[in-house]
Amino acid sequence: LYTSPECLLGQPLDFCSDIYSLGATFYHVLAGVPPFEGDTVEAVAGKHLNEFMVPLKKRNPMISIDLSDVIDKMMAKKPKERYPNYRALINDLTEVVH
Repeated sequence: LYTSPECLLGQPLDFCSDIYSLGATFYHVLAGVPPFEGDTVEAVAGKHLNEFMVPLKKRNPMISIDLSDVIDKMMAKKPKERYPNYRALINDLTEVVH
């Protein structure tokens, strides 16, 4: 439910994969459902690879658009489109909280 696309493809993993998985975890906690669901592991994996998730803001209207945008960026399909490092992610999360 939380695996990054590059992990599913057997590609090298780094912090970007961790950021994706953390984003999926945050999504599940804040939406009440995982970002992708399916009847089989393969179905869920296929969605992580090929489908876009329902934006968190649509699942939980009480979430700010800023937090929804942070989680969307954390879960970008391409690692290069995610946060460039943990500090940038922490900065944006801190800004959202304050």
